[in-house]
Amino acid sequence: MLLKNLNKMKKILDTIRNIFRKDLQSISYPRTYSDKELKKEIDKYGDQSPNSHLGPSYYARASLGLTELERRDSSALGWSTVVVSFFALIFSAISLIYVARQTQYTELQSRGDRIQQLQNIQRAVEFCKNSPDSEESGLYNASNGKSVSCTEVLENYK
Repeated sequence: MLLKNLNKMKKILDTIRNIFRKDLQSISYPRTYSDKELKKEIDKYGDQSPNSHLGPSYYARASLGLTELERRDSSALGWSTVVVSFFALIFSAISLIYVARQTQYTELQSRGDRIQQLQNIQRAVEFCKNSPDSEESGLYNASNGKSVSCTEVLENYK
């Protein structure tokens, strides 16, 4: 008797599982369709009369198909955004490398000018130590272009 009851319960559970499987299969139907088939299904179900007794279910299937099409489109759009972002990241890294190299080249190019500028300052300081009252030190103010007096040179470069 116990074995008989267990078999009945097993049959009932199998029936319930089959019902749920069928429901799940009917819910996920659009995912297996191609875009063309999905559009045909949407057109077919969308044209049904809402007053018929199956109207709401047809609209639900059409809505499910539309949702699947939108999901596919947004998925494709999302992947394209990821790819474009990846390429932008690569190009940014490459440009950063070129900017670093250019900065090094500029520094190398300007070393001679900076050395010459320091030599001019050194000469002006030595000259001004010998003649502190002179109005001409050999240096020029960058903001107004006028000659810097020896007093200013000695104050700035002690």
